[in-house]
Amino acid sequence: MTQCAWAASKTKNTYLSAKYYSLVGRRGKKRALIAVGHKILIMVYYILKTGMPYKELGKDYLSRRREDKIVKGHIKRLKDLGYEVEIKKAALSSRKRNNQWFTGWRSIITGGCDPGNETDPAGFKNNGMLPRARR
Repeated sequence: MTQCAWAASKTKNTYLSAKYYSLVGRRGKKRALIAVGHKILIMVYYILKTGMPYKELGKDYLSRRREDKIVKGHIKRLKDLGYEVEIKKAALSSRKRNNQWFTGWRSIITGGCDPGNETDPAGFKNNGMLPRARR
């Protein structure tokens, strides 16, 4: 399970990598990996229980969830420094509005290689992570 957590922590722009990096500063690498592995187990349990597909929350899920506290904290810090603050919410970009489905499990399962149409007999592109087949 820790190997899956390690692979998930190295993916880009995903909830699990954001969770790992938010925990690693406070808890350390090993405990953060165990926590991410626990999150994966919880996700798999509910996916199997409900039959619904996994929906990727995105790397900014944790910050969106705590948005009010983050804004209040920054306003307080600026006021303590002697600034007057007026907050106006900006319009969201289309990229942040769209819910993105997670497509990274294939790269985790195959070791970072996506199936391709190369001449490799296994059907994978060799991007340096797999040894070359001898001919």
